[in-house]
Amino acid sequence: MALKFENLPTSVDEDNPFEVKINLIDAPKETVYYFRGVLFEAGKTSYFGYTYNHLGQWHNAPSEPTKFLEITTSPEGSWSGQLKVKADINSSYFKGEGEYEFKVGRYTAAGNFGSWSDNTAAIKIIYTPPPSPSPSPSASPSPAASPFPSPSPSPSPTPIPSKSPSPKPSPSPEESLMPESATPTGEVLGENEASPTAETKKKNPLTLSFILIGLGITLLATTGIVFYNQRHERKI
Repeated sequence: MALKFENLPTSVDEDNPFEVKINLIDAPKETVYYFRGVLFEAGKTSYFGYTYNHLGQWHNAPSEPTKFLEITTSPEGSWSGQLKVKADINSSYFKGEGEYEFKVGRYTAAGNFGSWSDNTAAIKIIYTPPPSPSPSPSASPSPAASPFPSPSPSPSPTPIPSKSPSPKPSPSPEESLMPESATPTGEVLGENEASPTAETKKKNPLTLSFILIGLGITLLATTGIVFYNQRHERKI
């Protein structure tokens, strides 16, 4: 039995799948096998990579070999076809961009490992690492809240306006000569702030004139009586 591959590209991008042609000859006729493509570092046996299977799925678990690409040999005991593979950059065996070895493994229908391909070849995997996240600026610490509440300002008392005493009117010269009986009954002097009317001012001079005339008449009568008594005494 001979198992070989061909048409391996010299390089491939990290996520891009690639294909190789498989040639199997001198195998048991009409027999089921499973093919797996692997990548590895030269001189090591740690394998990684996905194989596109007959179910339309990408598979990379050797613990389930029957999920790799299934083929059946011809009545002549041969098979030729395409095997699609891609790198598994999330595997711990992937060491970044560089050159790796490639080969094909064969498993039996019972899931047992059969053999590796008769040839290996080198392929370069081009890998662009994701950009490192830029450090985010550290947030400034917000001032800690005081455990004691700030005292609220007490409202200032509203000042009550004091009542200014009303100025008392000064009496006119005519009013100062009036007798106390002229003050209206039931009123207190100084509390009646009403200004004298024009009619009162007109009556004050007339009243004063009557008083002076009365005093003059009384004085003349008194003088006449005294003079009469003196003459009468002389005659006697």
